[in-house]
Amino acid sequence: MSLPFVEFTSERFLPMGRELSDLSTPHLAVSLPTVRSNVTRVIEAIGDPSCWRPHLKTTKLPELWSVMLEAGLERFKCSTTLELARLLEIAPDVDCLLAHHLDEAGMRMLGALAGNYPAARLSTLVESPEDIERLPQGVGAFVDVNSGMNRTGIDYRNQDRILEVVHACANRWRGLHFYDGHIRSGSETARRDKAHAGYDLLLKLDALAGGSEELITSGTPTFLHAMSHAGLVGTMRHAVSPGTVVLHDVISQRLPEVARLGLEPAAAVVATVVSHPSEQIATVNAGSKAIAAEVGDPCCMVLEHPEAIPLRPSEEHLPIRFRSQAKIPPRGTTLAMVPEHVCPTVNLARTVLLVDDGITRMADNVAAGHTPALDQVPDLQY
Repeated sequence: MSLPFVEFTSERFLPMGRELSDLSTPHLAVSLPTVRSNVTRVIEAIGDPSCWRPHLKTTKLPELWSVMLEAGLERFKCSTTLELARLLEIAPDVDCLLAHHLDEAGMRMLGALAGNYPAARLSTLVESPEDIERLPQGVGAFVDVNSGMNRTGIDYRNQDRILEVVHACANRWRGLHFYDGHIRSGSETARRDKAHAGYDLLLKLDALAGGSEELITSGTPTFLHAMSHAGLVGTMRHAVSPGTVVLHDVISQRLPEVARLGLEPAAAVVATVVSHPSEQIATVNAGSKAIAAEVGDPCCMVLEHPEAIPLRPSEEHLPIRFRSQAKIPPRGTTLAMVPEHVCPTVNLARTVLLVDDGITRMADNVAAGHTPALDQVPDLQY
């Protein structure tokens, strides 16, 4: 398997005209020109911006959402009430699905947002008649169908239950939500065939339900397969929902169908070599509190050092093995590391360095983590 991103340097993530030593590490850096390029490439692959409902759990930053809005995207998907609140601050008339199963307090926060932003078109997921009874006024419903991922939703084989919930939605029903993020293994052909079989079932369910306003499918691993499905392609009421593609990461680059899009890494954790604990190991000051480590080892790849092998991180440190002592970067060297999984990596950042052709600015309104009460979030218009 070829190594990802060997052709890219760390330059896009470093400031120009400002001493790097002025910036403490570790920090998350995002290249805005690369974000713009990635968004353009995905829209070209999909064919129409109205068929892309990007998931904002990856980007978590209004400055990045503004890039998407400027590109013509009008519908979004998010995971938390904080993400939704930050989005509404910059797009008060947006269409957004809060794709999460909310508890009572979460429903009240969603209802407050719907009341404060009456021009917005908000919706959430339901999988039972009881969920529909809890829906706040002005909030629509997408029935969550378990595509086989076995995370949430009604089993796709339980047609009677799906139809029961659809009918219980009455005029709140907006469509079916069918996320198939578990389809990652096997050959590209096998992934396509498995995804297409799921979409065949989805279309049958939709027909039985009387035809929904919108069908939402497919994150990053399968969205290109959804766009090649004969029953979905060219259907304006169908939207795919990849979010990782905006920033891109190592996991996604390993999928040939995604790699062919020509996406580039737009986010990196910038760190400093702080120790040489052995002849072939350099340790940087960015551990699992800076780079998401839930996917296992390695958790990232080091730009300009394809031979480097990141080892298991601790909370504040990441040892990196080099093939020879001669290739070990000196202490004090700045390294840029592309995460294996970018979405939870962004969630670890409180402040993000935005780099736009070498010009930098700090963004500190990252919609990271969870909040028990939106009215307690500083500077949030709620």
